[in-house]
Amino acid sequence: MSDTDELVVERQGPVLVLRLNRPEVRNALSSSMITGIGRAVDEVEADPDLRVLVVTGTGDRAFCSGIDLRTFADGDAVSADATMDGYLRLVAGQVTVPVVGAATASAVAAGF
Repeated sequence: MSDTDELVVERQGPVLVLRLNRPEVRNALSSSMITGIGRAVDEVEADPDLRVLVVTGTGDRAFCSGIDLRTFADGDAVSADATMDGYLRLVAGQVTVPVVGAATASAVAAGF
């Protein structure tokens, strides 16, 4: 799995760490972040060497302010592929490995 500017994915032994990396917009979720989170959930569930998923954010203003409504209004849409299923399982609390939310500031709306 590769890092994007908006979502940093780092494997630390049996832990997969996701870091929301859009502090300028309080880590608001774009479609590429939602896709990346879905892929990471799929990866952590499929790899028996990964035992936990940690989700954190960059900056100290907000862990996540929810969906970035501005980008979605501008036509940024999430594709309806299998990666959306992983994201939806995370939101619904149905991931099959432990998930740790390492919030360093406020979380609002769909900000987990």
